[in-house]
Formats: sequence, structure tokens, C-alpha cells
Amino acid sequence: MAVLGDVLTFSYRTNRNLKNLLEHPIESKNKNIKGTTKCGACDYCKYIISCPTVCLGSNDFEVRLASGSCNTNGVVYIAVCQGCYNFFIGKTERKFQRRIYEHQYSIRKRNDNNALFRHININPDHFFHFGILEVVGMDTRGGDWNNKLDRAEMRWQICLNVTVARGINDHICIKPELKHRATKL
Repeated sequence: MAVLGDVLTFSYRTNRNLKNLLEHPIESKNKNIKGTTKCGACDYCKYIISCPTVCLGSNDFEVRLASGSCNTNGVVYIAVCQGCYNFFIGKTERKFQRRIYEHQYSIRKRNDNNALFRHININPDHFFHFGILEVVGMDTRGGDWNNKLDRAEMRWQICLNVTVARGINDHICIKPELKHRATKL
């Protein structure tokens, strides 16, 4: 006969440290919610959404932005139309400001391959602001960083339903997920 019973249940708790003792629980939860910040040194800061969240569909749905700035590399980003709240999800390995520049350049040059230009071509008085949804860090052991970025972009596109709702993406590419699953076999 067992003294404690037949089934053992384990309970885990965080270790008590000085930070946990001194920090207020609500403050610690909200401390890291900064959203995308402006670097202040580039011409593209004016296109940055500098709030911790962005509303999609005139306050119907809120998305929390990740911490990062125009100088952050390896991000999945959102471009939100300030006229109608339609949005585009994209990714870049380069600095975020470089990708904003490329979108603005495509709009100025009237590039039909760019989804933001096609939207502005239909709605000439609309314009886009950008925010970081996720910063995708490189693994310490290396690996295929571009595929990791592609998979993060795909997850956000599926989560926000970019091809049906207010999204202006043309399609969702599932190739990165297939590539990832093939490497696991």
C-alpha cells in the first residue's frame, strides 16, 4: 500500500530570485510591449507604425507588433493601408528600412508586380504604414534562415487570412513548410 497514493502528480514553479521578488507582476508582463520603433536616423521612419498594436478593419481586430526598428534584419512585417485598413504580410532578410524603400520605389515606378502599388493604383489617395510582426532570429547552430523566415511569413499569412479577408497578398506559398517537413523525414 502506497502512503502517498497510486498516482504521483508533479508541480513546477519558477525559482525565487531577486527580480521576481522586486518586480510587480503586471508591470513585468507589459514591460516588453513596445512595438516597432523608429530609429530616427533614416528617411523611412515616417512610414513606421510606432504603436504596440495595429488595428485591422477599423478596430475590428488588433495585432500586437514585435519589438524592433527600421534597422532590424530578418523580420516578418505588415503593411497597413491607412485609407481602408487592408494589409499586406511580407518578409525580408535585409534591414526593414530597405524593404520599405523597395515598396516605396515600386509605388513610385508604378510596378505592377508589387501588391501595394496595385492597391494604390485602384485607390490613389491611400498610403501604407509598416510594422514588424515577428523578428526571426538565426539559430545558434545555423540552419536555413531563409526557410525559417518563409515559414514564419506563411504562419502569419494563414493566421490573418490574407487571401480572403482584408489582405492584399496574392497567394500563400506553402513550399517552405513542405521543405521543412521533407528535411524531418
